[in-house]
Amino acid sequence: MHHRWDGEDLILESSIQARSKEDKVIGSVGNFLKIKVTAPPINDKASKHLAQFFA
Repeated sequence: MHHRWDGEDLILESSIQARSKEDKVIGSVGNFLKIKVTAPPINDKASKHLAQFFA
């Protein structure tokens, strides 16, 4: 399972690949949801970009 609810919060079990050529949800990889983002993994840029991608 890739997700679960914690009250009103949706928790996604994911594997993030930073510095990709495009922002894209790849799909299942084991028990994780693989997601690619274009932002670099520096100074929380990838995390912030991921939040914007899902917003």
